[in-house]
Amino acid sequence: MSQLELYESVPRCELRRLVNKCLTGMEKVSLRETCNKMLLPLLRRSADTVDHDSAMKCLKVSEIFSARLDQVMEEISKMDPAI
Repeated sequence: MSQLELYESVPRCELRRLVNKCLTGMEKVSLRETCNKMLLPLLRRSADTVDHDSAMKCLKVSEIFSARLDQVMEEISKMDPAI
């Protein structure tokens, strides 16, 4: 007999926090179009994953999202080497 997964699992909460933090940052700071193109599709997919998929899927998407944020930071540092 398998146990039901808690909806508010740690991976789901972490992905939700990551998505919200990214959206808040994007509202405060205007990013290059290339950065927006890198983030927006993954933000949509991440929000959908939080609402509809398993905790394991949330964990995997969170890892992908974190890697993408690293890429965006590299792109931003090209714009402003002081970062």
